[in-house]
Amino acid sequence: MLSHVCFLFSARFLQIFNEESSVFDSFFKMSSYSGKTVAGSDGSDHSFREKVASQYKTSASLKSTIKTLFLLSFLPMLVVLIHIMQEDLEIRFLNVDLPQVEVWQYVYMLAPFITFIGYSSLHKNKATQMSIYIYFSLATLVPALLYKAWLNFTNPSQTTLFKMPLSVLNYIFVVLTILMHAYSLFCASKLVKAWKQKGYKSK
Repeated sequence: MLSHVCFLFSARFLQIFNEESSVFDSFFKMSSYSGKTVAGSDGSDHSFREKVASQYKTSASLKSTIKTLFLLSFLPMLVVLIHIMQEDLEIRFLNVDLPQVEVWQYVYMLAPFITFIGYSSLHKNKATQMSIYIYFSLATLVPALLYKAWLNFTNPSQTTLFKMPLSVLNYIFVVLTILMHAYSLFCASKLVKAWKQKGYKSK
């Protein structure tokens, strides 16, 4: 008889415990959403808000990086410009006879204008304008640098500069510049993707 009573009591205790557990589970599930919920909302939009917040954080980080890359991109532009001016103005640079200006250098002088398009898109998060920067870079700047690499491979210069073969310096210039542009394009594509996400507002 006692064992029967204990069995019934245990069964009733487990039933009450399960009911209480379900109540607590529901309570903790609702309280796991930080902040107050909007009237008429059960907090299910929390993940969406978190996703949008993550997009803004990613955008801010990428903006800072690509601004630095845009500023650094003026260094190779300056090198190319000096070479062009050196020949056009017939100025001897460090008493070294540099090779003649090549076609790819004139194409590369589009870089300041293309970079300006990308930089100006950052202020108001203009995805279309940043996409134009990507397309023009891929259509002009990157092919120009690859063409220079091919020229340097097929017809290396015999001139020396700073006690180093100019062909080696050309390779260093091309590789570093391509890497810089590649990383800029990577950041730009990430920004375009973030700016086009649902819930992201342009300024």
